[in-house]
Amino acid sequence: MGCPKNLVDTEVMLGMLNKSGYDITPNEDDADIILINTCGFLQASVKESIRTILETSQTGKKIVMTGCLLDRYKELENELPEVSAFVSSKDLSEIVKVFDEITGKKENKKRYFDYFSTEFDVPRYKSTFSPYTYVKISEGCNHACAFCIIPQIKGDYRSRTIKSIVSEVKELTKEGINEVILIAQDLTSYGSDTDNKKENSLENLLKELVKIPNSPYYRILYTYPGTITQGLLDLIAKEEKILKYIDIPLQHSHKEILKLMKRPFDEEKIDDLIFRMKKTIPNLVIRTTFIVGFPEETEEHFQHLYNFIKKHKFDHVGVFPYSKEEGTTSFSMKNHVPHKIKQERRKKLMLLQQEILEEKNKSLIGQKMFMFVENVIEEKNKVIGRTYRDAPEIDGITTVSGTAEAGDIVEIQITKAKIYDTFGKIV
Repeated sequence: MGCPKNLVDTEVMLGMLNKSGYDITPNEDDADIILINTCGFLQASVKESIRTILETSQTGKKIVMTGCLLDRYKELENELPEVSAFVSSKDLSEIVKVFDEITGKKENKKRYFDYFSTEFDVPRYKSTFSPYTYVKISEGCNHACAFCIIPQIKGDYRSRTIKSIVSEVKELTKEGINEVILIAQDLTSYGSDTDNKKENSLENLLKELVKIPNSPYYRILYTYPGTITQGLLDLIAKEEKILKYIDIPLQHSHKEILKLMKRPFDEEKIDDLIFRMKKTIPNLVIRTTFIVGFPEETEEHFQHLYNFIKKHKFDHVGVFPYSKEEGTTSFSMKNHVPHKIKQERRKKLMLLQQEILEEKNKSLIGQKMFMFVENVIEEKNKVIGRTYRDAPEIDGITTVSGTAEAGDIVEIQITKAKIYDTFGKIV
């Protein structure tokens, strides 16, 4: 459940279990044990995770619970008798031992290193058939954003070694993966927790990754505005295998709200960064996210954000109504915005972004670019996939006429565009 970082953790656990003799099945009816990797980021995800556990318990199957929800609310170990075992996300390498104890199986002699060990030997069990995958390069976060509970759940920032990440990507490449999406809570702080911060930077990690024989393409998500360097931008512009796509959650534009959010930026700094990003990287696609209805956000603050989006015309925008989360600094703030107003503000921004995106997509008509093929409808002579402009699961898709196979990379020409999706033909 939850974000791609949880998906990676799930696949790592499944890999360890599978290598230790456990059969993996996506069919709940066939399973003896059901592994539920929960999300506890927002109250909506907390409720969904609890509901899933309670509904699953009706099957009579043994349940193993792990994930952010457990790390956020340790007391759940005493409040969920339906669960046979609990595994903190900090102890994923113990998952085989836990399963052995539940099943009474003689303990496996094979012990896995911690996921963030220098000697990375953790197998991944791909849970999807897609030609792309996510690779998590760090855990935790050192920022103290007022709205976020992640540092309390995941702890301080911890980078994996470049060696271990390169090793994992080499294995994934052998499996036919053609797009690796690098993820972390804060991607651009990679290496900042190490003794040699300059050598262990995101820039140097990418330099090593593109050296891999038959290297996949790389997409970077969750970059923090304050730690994007000019060197990183220059590298993205230079390297063919690094997609010209940057996800940079800005959260707001008004300096007063940014200060309350404990985000050390102002509009001038953000404007300068966006200008340099676009100047350095031709045809760069920028994705960002904003929070509306943060405590003390006035109509003036919101209008500032509206105009900010209108000015910069971002390629992709996600807008989220503020969620009041216990344990965060903003939880005890005054002047919380009513739910109805938050929803109205979100709707206004999304309607604005739809206009911007439709205009941008229409400007692509006639252009040629390559596309990652994800699905094929042979009887209709249709091929479905994504160009570099779209990240999986969160952005649009492209449908073209022609012949190809899932996993191919083909050149296409855009002939038609809608608000979120584009259409064309293989050329």
